[in-house]
Amino acid sequence: MLDKNAMSRRVRGWIKDSGLTLEDFAEQLSEFSGEEIPYTTVRSWVHVTRSVSFERACLIADFFDKSLDELAVRNWIPPHQRMTVVATDILGREEN
Repeated sequence: MLDKNAMSRRVRGWIKDSGLTLEDFAEQLSEFSGEEIPYTTVRSWVHVTRSVSFERACLIADFFDKSLDELAVRNWIPPHQRMTVVATDILGREEN
């Protein structure tokens, strides 16, 4: 399940860490995408009054050079690593 509030906090954090205001971010994201993304849309994303479409989520992740999992605040483990994590958790050591 996607936690929209966590995602919103993540985007706000990335914007802040980049030294941008919401207005700056909207302008730069528009330039990055080649299409107009109004400040009001960005504001609605970060205040969770509007959902981010998949296409815009990809755009935001690409803009900040992050993965969609990072944007969605998911702790995803690739399938080939899952057994190692389980074995380590259960046995206290990594199984090969």
